[in-house]
Amino acid sequence: MEITFPPRIYVVRNAIDIRGTVASSDLRSFFIEFRPLMQDLTTAASWSGKKIDWLPATLPQINPVRQGVLGRWNTTSLPEGLYELRVTLNVGTPTQRHVYVGPIRVENHPPSFQDGETDDE
Repeated sequence: MEITFPPRIYVVRNAIDIRGTVASSDLRSFFIEFRPLMQDLTTAASWSGKKIDWLPATLPQINPVRQGVLGRWNTTSLPEGLYELRVTLNVGTPTQRHVYVGPIRVENHPPSFQDGETDDE
């Protein structure tokens, strides 16, 4: 089980395909979650005043994926900042398996100089 895209220390915007492999003989389901990180890469204890843990990025899936799209993460409504992704694999026992990738920077509104625009008009 692995996440191959996005890699660690990567900037994303809008909706992105999360790629990798989730294939196990005892696979029941898997899903992708995310959580915000602080600038020092520790987990945020709250977000907009609410205690948070992991938030869903995708619905559960039951079919294995080998070097393909695990799901689509839509970041358009998220505050810009650092995040961590996690794939959770359910195998029919109380124990779940996890794979993590982070930090990932969400930057849906890059500065104009990064888009090739100028203010000289």
